[in-house]
Amino acid sequence: MVVSTHPLMVSTLGQSS
Repeated sequence: MVVSTHPLMVSTLGQSS
């Protein structure tokens, strides 16, 4: 998935992945 510049978004995507 695309890495977001926002730390909060990165955390959410990390859990989803």
